[in-house]
Formats: sequence, structure tokens, C-alpha cells
Amino acid sequence: MNHDRFQGQWAQFQGGAREQWGRLTVEDVAVVAGQRERLVRRLGVLYGIEVQEAEQQIRHWIRCAEHQARGPRLRP
Repeated sequence: MNHDRFQGQWAQFQGGAREQWGRLTVEDVAVVAGQRERLVRRLGVLYGIEVQEAEQQIRHWIRCAEHQARGPRLRP
């Protein structure tokens, strides 16, 4: 997911972000404001992880969220 799309869908994602990363506060989510780089930095601070690890976690989380949003696929 590109950065513009991430920002545009942040309103839908923010609740899931707090579920995924329980240390994120309401204030953190407001500061992130759909800016992926801010989320990366905040996860680094809260969890003591490197930028690459934060990016990997975010990519995985987005893929899972998109998969759930599509729902189950029915095979013909």
C-alpha cells in the first residue's frame, strides 16, 4: 500500500493499529495522523525496534487488514 493510500485509510486503520500495538495511545494515533513514517518512528520508540523491523510489522499488519476487509474468497 502506498503512502497516500495509507494516509487516506488511516481513519479505518487506527483502531486496528491500537489493537495490533497495544502500547499506542490515543494521543500517539492522533500524532501519527496517517503518516506512515511517524508510525514507524513511534513504534521504534515504544518497542525499541529498528526502522526495518517497524516497517516489516506495518507491511504485515496492512496485508492482514486488507485480506480481512476483502473477506473470504469462494472458489467456484
